[in-house]
Amino acid sequence: MKPSDFHWMNGSVTYWDLTDIDETRPLSEQLDCLKEDLAQLQYPNGIALDIGWYPSFDRDGEFVLLLIRNEAWETPVFRGTAKDLPMLKEQISMAVGKITQTLVLDGGLKRDDG
Repeated sequence: MKPSDFHWMNGSVTYWDLTDIDETRPLSEQLDCLKEDLAQLQYPNGIALDIGWYPSFDRDGEFVLLLIRNEAWETPVFRGTAKDLPMLKEQISMAVGKITQTLVLDGGLKRDDG
């Protein structure tokens, strides 16, 4: 999975380690790739999207997506989970939608009504 597979709006990828995960193989055969720090993106207004596998390297773990504002990790704006790659992609889309909504409300992103 590559960062270019997604439309991040005006976010910038600061860390990406999902490239090694092979979408054609079961995750249970790729446990060495499933760790807490898989991806992070930064957005305006102190917003970050963090993606990881919890617990690391655990067959029974899951992807966790956290949308954080101003480093308030205890109170994420959005929390999503996924057990497989199709669901991860869906959760990423949901998180980006939430980011877009939050930035529009904050005035950090102009909505294109054109």
